[in-house]
Amino acid sequence: MPLKRNPTTWIVVADGQQAQIYRLAAAGQALEPISDGALASVSAQLRPRDLGTDRPGRGISSGGGTAHTMEPRVDVHRLEQERFAQSVAARLNAAAAQNSFDRLIIAAAPKTLGALRAALDGSASKRVTGELSKDLMKIPAHDLLGHLADVLPTKAG
Repeated sequence: MPLKRNPTTWIVVADGQQAQIYRLAAAGQALEPISDGALASVSAQLRPRDLGTDRPGRGISSGGGTAHTMEPRVDVHRLEQERFAQSVAARLNAAAAQNSFDRLIIAAAPKTLGALRAALDGSASKRVTGELSKDLMKIPAHDLLGHLADVLPTKAG
């Protein structure tokens, strides 16, 4: 009879600009970073004016010829954050397809969590065992487990 391996748990900590993926080897052990460093979106860190035009366009009222500024139709900063979440989800989808993890825990800022959820495919979504709608990116890795206690599996694997 083949030996049964312990399930592998990945933990994703993200905000709209950066993400870090960790592996939890066993309950009570330290988190191991999966990537060499945090995944980061260069464009999500830019000011909105640096992403698009630097000033809103101008329009003229039809009722008197007065000029006024036009509001942009899209929040380019938010759009870049969503694109970043999609790129993180694409990495998780690829890892799920390769069976790199059995369980997935996501701790992310609320809007980022929603964007990640929406971008995960069926295989990756089925592996989500816990979610925390909170930005923990500034928490040191050695302190993260305390913040994640409510969503961690009792036997990490």
